[in-house]
Amino acid sequence: MTGSATLTLASGALTITAKASGLVPSSTHASSLHLGSCQWLDAVLYDLPKLTSDNNGNASAIITIKHAQALAPANNCYVAIDYNSTLNRNFPMPGSCGNVVLSSCS
Repeated sequence: MTGSATLTLASGALTITAKASGLVPSSTHASSLHLGSCQWLDAVLYDLPKLTSDNNGNASAIITIKHAQALAPANNCYVAIDYNSTLNRNFPMPGSCGNVVLSSCS
C-alpha cells in the first residue's frame, strides 16, 4: 500500500486530502491524523474519512476541520491508514503510515 496526504491550513481551517493505492479492491479502511510519528505511535488528533477503494484498489478522501488545532514544524504528527474499517484507538493497526512534514505554520 502506498499513499499521500496533503494538509493545508487557512483561516483556522485544516483541509486534509488523503490518497492511497494498492488496497484490496472494494475494501474500507479507517484513517486518522495522529500525534507522534510512524516510529512512535501516539494519540489520535483527528479522525479522517474512511477510505473505500475502487475496483483497482485506489481510494481518496478529503475533510476540512474548522477551528483546527494549530500544527507547527516542532510538532510530530502522522497520517495512518488502518488495515481495518474501524479505528481502534487503543491499539492502532496502520497498514500505511506517513510522517507529516510541515514547512511553515499559519
